[in-house]
Amino acid sequence: MNSTGHFAPHCTMPSDLDESFCLRGPLPIISPDERPDFFMESKDAHDQYVAHRSINGVENTTTYHVVDGAGEIAGFISFKVAREDSKASTRIYNSVEYIYVMRKFRTRGLSKLLLEPLLRDVHVALRQATGVGRKLFVRIYSASHPESGGGNRVIRALEEGLWGLAQRYRRVELIGRHIQHVAKARQCFGKPPACGTTVCG
Repeated sequence: MNSTGHFAPHCTMPSDLDESFCLRGPLPIISPDERPDFFMESKDAHDQYVAHRSINGVENTTTYHVVDGAGEIAGFISFKVAREDSKASTRIYNSVEYIYVMRKFRTRGLSKLLLEPLLRDVHVALRQATGVGRKLFVRIYSASHPESGGGNRVIRALEEGLWGLAQRYRRVELIGRHIQHVAKARQCFGKPPACGTTVCG
C-alpha cells in the first residue's frame, strides 16, 4: 500500500491498543497506484471504502483508516460532522456512515481509535460554539446507524466519548441513541449513565 501522506495523531490511546497502529487521514480520492483489493474479506466493506474515497463520494463525509506497523490497512471509518447556528442555539450533527475492522485485527481497540477523529472534529465545533462571550445553548445530535458489524458497540462508545466532551461545558445537551443528558455548570461527574437515562436534566 502506498502512503497517502495524510496523518492524524491519536488524542488518547485506548488502553488495550497495540501502539504499532496509527491513524491516517483525512484520506484523499483513491489514486491509480493504490491497491484495488481493499478489505476483500468483505465485499460490502470494500465497496463502502472505495465509494467514500471516490470522486463521487458522499458529500461532506470524511474517511480515515488505521494501519499496522507494516503499513497494512486494518480498518477504516467514514463519518460526518456538521454545525448549524441560529440566534438561540447551535446544533452539532455527527454520524458514523460506515466503520470496519479486519477480522484478524479485531479485539485490539481499533474501533475506539477510529472514532477519535470524529470526536476531535465535534470537539472543535463545540469549542467554537461555546467560545468566550458566547451564551448559546448547544445540542449535539448523534445519529449514527452504521450497517457494519458491531455497530451498536461502536455507537455506545462514540456516545460515551461525546458525553465526556459535553460535560466539560455549560448548556450542552447530548441527544443520542444510548445517552441523553444536559450538562449544567460542570455538575455532572462519574461514569456515563445507563442506556436510556437522563442525568443533570
